[in-house]
Amino acid sequence: VAAARDHLRCNNCETMIARLGRSALRVRPRDVAVAARTRLSSAAPAAAPQPLAREAVRDELGRAYATGRRKSSSARVWVFPGDGRVRVNGRNMVEYFKRATHVDEVIKPFLATKTACAFDVRATVAGGGLSGQAGAIRLGVARALQVY
Repeated sequence: VAAARDHLRCNNCETMIARLGRSALRVRPRDVAVAARTRLSSAAPAAAPQPLAREAVRDELGRAYATGRRKSSSARVWVFPGDGRVRVNGRNMVEYFKRATHVDEVIKPFLATKTACAFDVRATVAGGGLSGQAGAIRLGVARALQVY
């Protein structure tokens, strides 16, 4: 299988080199083929990227702030320690979003980070429809959790 894969790579390389040779660049095909083969054979596997260390950014009240946008909606989101209450434009999230899918969308960042019921959220959102607003709040919550 490996020999067939190498043969296929070489055929593809040679086809590409032939195309380059016909182009206005006038690259010498043999030099390019040799360089491509040595690069393919000596390529070391890439190391896994290290996650960025984020600095906690909070205001004087201990809240993390972030902005989220989706479609034509934009949300300003504050995340702070609490018991899981989410207020959207001064109303409870369940009252504001009638569909369960919208509520699920807003709480996805908490489920992904396993911090459900550890933070309260206050969000102001404007523009667009309810689906766009739920997505904007979700992005704002995710960004705020990153900098908390």
